[in-house]
Amino acid sequence: MEHVVTPSEKKKGFDYEGFVKKWLWLIAIVFAAIVFIGLAFPQFEANAIEVTGGPIVVDGETTSGYTFTALDEVEYGFGALFANGGNWMVLWLYFLPLISLILLIISPFCGKYSAWLSLTAAMTSLVAGILFFISPTLFAYGECWQAIGNDIALDWGDPGFIYLDAAAPQFLPGTIVIASLSLLSSLISFSLSTSLVSISIRDISEIGILSALAIALQFIKIQVGADGGSINLGLVPLCMIALRHGPTKGFIAGGLVYGIITCLTDGYGFQTYPFDYLIGFGSVAEVGFFSKLAFKGEEGWNPLGFLYVFIGVVLATAVRLVGSTISSMVIYGYDLVAALAYNGVYIPVTGLVTLVCLEALYVPIAKVNKIFPVK
Repeated sequence: MEHVVTPSEKKKGFDYEGFVKKWLWLIAIVFAAIVFIGLAFPQFEANAIEVTGGPIVVDGETTSGYTFTALDEVEYGFGALFANGGNWMVLWLYFLPLISLILLIISPFCGKYSAWLSLTAAMTSLVAGILFFISPTLFAYGECWQAIGNDIALDWGDPGFIYLDAAAPQFLPGTIVIASLSLLSSLISFSLSTSLVSISIRDISEIGILSALAIALQFIKIQVGADGGSINLGLVPLCMIALRHGPTKGFIAGGLVYGIITCLTDGYGFQTYPFDYLIGFGSVAEVGFFSKLAFKGEEGWNPLGFLYVFIGVVLATAVRLVGSTISSMVIYGYDLVAALAYNGVYIPVTGLVTLVCLEALYVPIAKVNKIFPVK
């Protein structure tokens, strides 16, 4: 007679997987909090700069006319960033981990929005981690801004890059610790968000096919300007994913899968990923918030569904515009007006094209959703 092993006879041992699943929320909070340990270390090392000169007007055109002379090397800790009014180009980065920590703390008390808040915390930590790795450059621009004030608006590239060369800022342990821990915190927060959302093989297949279609469509584009920016249909499949599967899966498809691949193929450098791609294309998650409302009705759709699709696409376009505008200011040195003028051309037009296509496809998508509902 075959012996049946009882639970008490099973091999006893610590259930690591069960422990992690049970306490993943607390683990995410702990790692998000540990990020701030980097504040105890020095952040940057740079040459102190002596500034001479000023704006020069020649034939009606104004140039910076500044000279930046490198002096002794100085170590800058977190506290030193507050000196002389504060280097706000870098200081605001430290608020991103704080925002992530707050979102993780409140997420368990927000019911159906818990997964979305955890995902937002993951995205915030990821953006912070990436930006901390380019923060020495941002630090130099911030110091230049303090040194010459509003005159930097005359020609951002000229004084900014000259100051950067003279200061020669470098990483110190604080920046490396915070950047690394922010990326680790992002990974754990992302694991928490996905643990709150079920995903099936059918979901993975559908999301993969639509993501591949989006990547293919982005190569068929109308170029706007010589420095990037284009109008294409790549966002249509991504919005379909968000509309069918909700914000979390929409963000994964748009901000991570599509965002990383298109960032690499566009060739503008990975420093553009956080705002132009992660936030820019992850913004399709906004459409997913109206998924349940759009698919109400006996036929799987309702007249108000067209309005919900409209609101979702408008919000996604607005978030993308904000992300790309910030990128233009931080990465390329545009002022706010120039950044809005550039991004305000192709992003709203792309949003309009996406909206028209999605409205036209709304009823067919709703019928497909009725036959093959997403759980």
